[in-house]
Amino acid sequence: HDIQHSCYPKGYSKADCVLLKALSTNCLYYRAMLAMANACEKAGRPVSEKQAWLERAALLKTAIQKELTNPDGTLAYYKDRHGELMPNRPILGTALAVLFGVIEGAAAKAAYEGYPLTDKGIPLFFPYLDNQGDHNQASWPFCSTFFLHGKTIATGEDTLDYNAALLARSLGTAIKPPRRAKEGQEWDSGFGSFHEKISLPSGLIGGSGHQLWSAAAYLDVCIRAGLVK
Repeated sequence: HDIQHSCYPKGYSKADCVLLKALSTNCLYYRAMLAMANACEKAGRPVSEKQAWLERAALLKTAIQKELTNPDGTLAYYKDRHGELMPNRPILGTALAVLFGVIEGAAAKAAYEGYPLTDKGIPLFFPYLDNQGDHNQASWPFCSTFFLHGKTIATGEDTLDYNAALLARSLGTAIKPPRRAKEGQEWDSGFGSFHEKISLPSGLIGGSGHQLWSAAAYLDVCIRAGLVK
């Protein structure tokens, strides 16, 4: 479904999707390698095993910095199967690169430079892909929250008020009428609860009206604001 959906350019094949090298995925692998090193230490494994994971993580970190960074310091969505960087910038990959320490200091600040922020939400990609749909021309509150957390780390800017405002906006009623998901669970407008996504540039609220990751994003903002201990 997603291969011809909205998170890839039009005409992409399964081979394209399998062979690309995505920023967000590689950042997750980097963090997982650090977690494995920590697990080795806690489990009393030989020091050599911990060191092996740390070395793999360091190599991947260097590769991400070298292969997925644009000449202007911004980060690319992915490198395609032919070794070409996509011109699109991703908010989730950018956020994870900063939150996990793949890039720091001036490099982290450069990664956030010029990314558009709107009162309706932060676009998942900039510029949009040459496709339509919810994984492209949209804002997802949990992705925006990761992005803004990373922006604070990268630039020192306090983004909590703006972040909270975006999440509050997602509490409105979705435009589409209530319907039931295939498994029989209610998929309704969810007025007064956190929604899944915001279509852009229209700003229409949509998707599930009871979205856990949007609610979790709200809790994250409250914790970072010192409202929850």
